[in-house]
Amino acid sequence: MITPNSKISDILAINDKLLDILIEHLHGFSFLKIRFFRSLMAPWLTLSLAARIGNANLTQLIQELNNKIGFSEEYQNKFKLNKIKGTWGNWENTTYKILDVRPILEEGGEPFSEIINTVDNLDEGEGMALIAPFEPAPLYLVLDDRGWSYRIKKIGLDFFILFRKVGEAKTSVNEKDKVKKDFKVEVIDNVHHIDVRSLEPPEPMARVLSLISTLQEDTTVRSKHDRKPVFLLDKLDQLGYSFSIDEKSDEEIELTIHITKTS
Repeated sequence: MITPNSKISDILAINDKLLDILIEHLHGFSFLKIRFFRSLMAPWLTLSLAARIGNANLTQLIQELNNKIGFSEEYQNKFKLNKIKGTWGNWENTTYKILDVRPILEEGGEPFSEIINTVDNLDEGEGMALIAPFEPAPLYLVLDDRGWSYRIKKIGLDFFILFRKVGEAKTSVNEKDKVKKDFKVEVIDNVHHIDVRSLEPPEPMARVLSLISTLQEDTTVRSKHDRKPVFLLDKLDQLGYSFSIDEKSDEEIELTIHITKTS
């Protein structure tokens, strides 16, 4: 299977038709068509380095190359999972259900509900292998309260996060009541007020996003911060939520988030 560390020469030795895919993705690499230059560079040039030089999306390039030689994306994910399981001792003996949320995110969707649904429907003793283009920090808090532990491995541009049950849930109340209790949320006229000024980053962002994930549309969250939550604002914009910010002072910021998403 082709990986980021595969040499260009080894890739071309598998199937010379892969040259067309490489040239299509790697900008400025048309010189590979010339056998002389190919013999000079291909033996030492890795796919990862070529992708950086050629300004290519490494994940997409690897996927297309592997698909061309018969390794489906499902096979690639299982291969990577089996490779990393053994690095964490007794985690290797757990069976994991793979959930790849990259397609959901690429389509502009929010994968939180799909993740929770997968966790809720796992068999006894089964874990979840989550594949994402970034670390889902708010998810760690939610699943930790449910008694789940996790391990993280970055492969290429993506994160493989293994989750497995290691204990009992920290509370028996349902998820919404748990979040509201832990986050000290006060609800007034359908506005959920939360004060995260006493928390250190990235806790404020994680707790606000976790609260949002438990609420129905047509509700509002108003959070108090002791600094401008720059990364949270970027994330809300990415997720499609409308919001406004009131900077009362340098140490008192009020953020209002409307759960109804923008189109």
